[in-house]
Amino acid sequence: MGRKSQAGWPALLLGFRLHLEAQGRRPKTVANYLRDVAAFARSCPSPPAQVTPQDIAAYLAERRQQVSAKTVREQALALRRFFRWCVSEGS
Repeated sequence: MGRKSQAGWPALLLGFRLHLEAQGRRPKTVANYLRDVAAFARSCPSPPAQVTPQDIAAYLAERRQQVSAKTVREQALALRRFFRWCVSEGS
């Protein structure tokens, strides 16, 4: 396993932030994505490399009971972009 594949949540969040900033995302967008991914990370007992689609689906299902559908869509988008970035980076 490479070094990145062993990265924990803090290192990946930092890398994701740098990626978003390099793409020219607005500061508020970056902050929102990081907030949403960090909230998922706090609720997930698994390290990032072991997160499953079922973990994400369960989290979003729980969130649907707590927040609006629009908020859940935004959180799902942040998670999708984060995990796609992780895969593209080999994390």
